[in-house]
Amino acid sequence: MVNLQKQVEGLIFIAGDEGITLKTIAQVIQQDVMIVQQLIENLNANYEDQNHAFFILQTGEHVKLVTVEAIYPTLAFYLQIKSTRQLSQSALETLAIIAYKQPITRSQIEEIRGVNCDLMIRKLISMDLIVEAGRETTPGRPFLYEVTPEFMDVFNLISLDDLPEWEASFLKEGEELFEG
Repeated sequence: MVNLQKQVEGLIFIAGDEGITLKTIAQVIQQDVMIVQQLIENLNANYEDQNHAFFILQTGEHVKLVTVEAIYPTLAFYLQIKSTRQLSQSALETLAIIAYKQPITRSQIEEIRGVNCDLMIRKLISMDLIVEAGRETTPGRPFLYEVTPEFMDVFNLISLDDLPEWEASFLKEGEELFEG
């Protein structure tokens, strides 16, 4: 049986940036909130003793894993490098189509580009530049994609109206990007 401390740590880890309430943790591990509080204090003491880069932050009834302030410069530098990574031409084309015509399905993107876009869509989702924004009401209920706030930050846009005019040079004659 996995010990309670590991269960609490795992729950806080998978909760991510949103965090998790003490009450929810207590319900899941079937313990009292006071026991959960003590387990969190023990985890934080272990993290500090072992000089970890993170700790469990409690704000009100929510807890989440956060990094220690001392490593902020390193993380900020990494995030700056990550945000300036180059996108391939095909990733940029796919991203542009989504930005200009969102919400849009994969098959609509492929119709415009003329090639399979599964890999590019997965890559753009993993980079947090696009997101699944619901489902189309057509048969098969395909996912609809649109850009994220991260896209807006990376490309320094306040709104999608700030996008430059679309140059449809790669579209076939008579094909309209904004039809429908």
